[in-house]
Amino acid sequence: MITFAADQIYRTMRTEEDLTFFEDLFKQYYATLKLYAMRYVNNKEIAEDIAQDVFFYVWENRAKIDFSAPIRPYLLKAIFNRSVNHSKSKYATVNVSIEENIDYYIEKYIQTSVMHQEDSLLLKEINAEITACVNELPEQCRKVFTLSRNIGLANKDIANQLDISVKTVEKHITKALKELKIHLQKQGYLEALLLLISCKFKP
Repeated sequence: MITFAADQIYRTMRTEEDLTFFEDLFKQYYATLKLYAMRYVNNKEIAEDIAQDVFFYVWENRAKIDFSAPIRPYLLKAIFNRSVNHSKSKYATVNVSIEENIDYYIEKYIQTSVMHQEDSLLLKEINAEITACVNELPEQCRKVFTLSRNIGLANKDIANQLDISVKTVEKHITKALKELKIHLQKQGYLEALLLLISCKFKP
């Protein structure tokens, strides 16, 4: 059954060839795109809206799209972008202070994600970005952060193990959190991460 968004697309079509092409495209990819969006937003209705929006966008911009190239990667990328944008816009309505609580949320997420396997595709990608960023930290900073957040050692125990002061441990952790915040923001994941975990962890 063609949805409302699809009906809108029909009204923009001018030839029978356009109509046939859209029907084939819709039948082939709609279910896949809806499922893909669902793995990001965890909401069936929102996933359907996102999938429909992608099809409508494709047809509004069909003159600019190279349909001779594989269309599936293009559609999946479009789903990803809209899913993340949805998370960002939703986060803007959540009553939390990013500036005051951002380090807390990142710390809590890292601590709990070590113990629990996340089902969300978006969170798996966030985990990969966190790992990549931590791996790029200076060696001592990376050791301190790993011992603190991944293993759960207290700052005093880390200081004793690495033969450094507690204050130095605190400085390394602060630096690591700052780098993570910058990295996640640059990659476009920060708002989505905070939205997904802010309801679970309250300072």
